[in-house]
Amino acid sequence: MLKRILLLVVLGLGLNIHSAQAFSFGFFAGDNARDNFYVSTARYFGVPRSEVVLIEHYGIPVEEIPVVLFISQRANVLPYSVSMLRLGGMPWIEVVRYYNLSPVILYTPVAYRVTGPPYGYAYGYYWKKAPKKWNRIVLRDNDVVNLVNLRFLSSYHRLSPEKVIEMRSSGRSFTAINRDAMGGKKGEKLETRESKIEKKTGITKREISNKKLKTDSQKGKEEKVNGKKEKGGKGHGKKGLLSQ
Repeated sequence: MLKRILLLVVLGLGLNIHSAQAFSFGFFAGDNARDNFYVSTARYFGVPRSEVVLIEHYGIPVEEIPVVLFISQRANVLPYSVSMLRLGGMPWIEVVRYYNLSPVILYTPVAYRVTGPPYGYAYGYYWKKAPKKWNRIVLRDNDVVNLVNLRFLSSYHRLSPEKVIEMRSSGRSFTAINRDAMGGKKGEKLETRESKIEKKTGITKREISNKKLKTDSQKGKEEKVNGKKEKGGKGHGKKGLLSQ
């Protein structure tokens, strides 16, 4: 009996060591895209990186971790509670409704009509119904994952939602999209809203800022000059009254 207890203790320690290593490193050796995804997720949702790793340790796939954090923060509940509902077999859209949330929170506006996979199905549901009926929309698990990651990556990396949709539609995983947005693929840099404006107008963000500063400075000088004129005019008026 004592030998059996000792064996269980040793096995338990072995599992704890393995878990601690996974928790500490949070990724398999050489998987930088995965680790970068942990970092971006933690920063965007304002949680410790260790919490992101812990959610995956529960059994949640890495690209579904943003969904757990998104719902938990909107519902003001622990990520563990959301994770357990999901791991218990509940579809993502039902987890959303379980916390009295509406599918409205999953929607990100885009500039054009999205068709084809992987976003056409979800956006089709939104566009076919009036906004007041969006709370009745039924989305598949993949749709919820795609929509939450669209919001997360476009907002965190300041990319247009259309750019993220384009990259996802080309077959890239969200971990790869995040890696590329961080400049991790041969120095590739994705187009931000500012760079798009610069390409269309030829005016950089710095130039716009400088022009604004110049305009504000000129406006200040004009106000100062006008103030002096008004002061001078009042003085002349007073002299005229005295001379009378």
